[in-house]
Amino acid sequence: MAGNPDITIILTRPKAQADVYARQLKAEFGDAIEVIIAPLLTIRQVAAEFEPGNVSYLMFTSINAVESFAAQFERRDIPCLCVGNRTAETARSHGLLAESADGAADDLLRLAKSRMSGKSGHLHYMRGRQVASDLTTILSQSGFTIHQSIVYEQVGISLSDQTKSALTGDKRIFVPLFSPLTARRLMTETTGLVMPNATAIAISDNAAKLLEPSRFSSVRVARQPTAESITEEIAAII
Repeated sequence: MAGNPDITIILTRPKAQADVYARQLKAEFGDAIEVIIAPLLTIRQVAAEFEPGNVSYLMFTSINAVESFAAQFERRDIPCLCVGNRTAETARSHGLLAESADGAADDLLRLAKSRMSGKSGHLHYMRGRQVASDLTTILSQSGFTIHQSIVYEQVGISLSDQTKSALTGDKRIFVPLFSPLTARRLMTETTGLVMPNATAIAISDNAAKLLEPSRFSSVRVARQPTAESITEEIAAII
């Protein structure tokens, strides 16, 4: 199968993250798969303002936010609350004190509320220009003081004709989708196309809801909002 892999996996994450995940997939599945890296988004740092003041915790919902914060600000002594383990690991690699909610946005909300209970300080959410969940409003409505800084933005990239041909071809295709924004971008970039042999694997119900199931062979949702769970979905149907 080395010269003729049975399955093609098209990775639409920003390139740096796609490269890491591609290596993980090849380590898991070897020559049974071909990987095409076709980012639908690129990450651009946004110059931000940040006044540490009375901040009790920083909040991060993505690796991109951690990287952009670390590139712009020198403070490493403020503890961080992170949505998942990889985000927390990235924060620690930059010298930040990080705790993981080990889940999704709702898990991070619960962790933030727990840690801030009885504290007089405030949260500061480091985020992208586009976010899937409005954590700031939810926490504010719950009585917590939260500030935010936009530290990066996601800029759309068009799919190549080669990638579109792969998506609509005869070969079995898997398309992991790691965010609602990426799912929406895929639908826009493939307007009018049917992908009869492509299985979309969404990281969450929110991402899956933005897909048009009739255009795919099937749409699956990972059991947990993690890359490991998406890999498990791939393994279950290879």
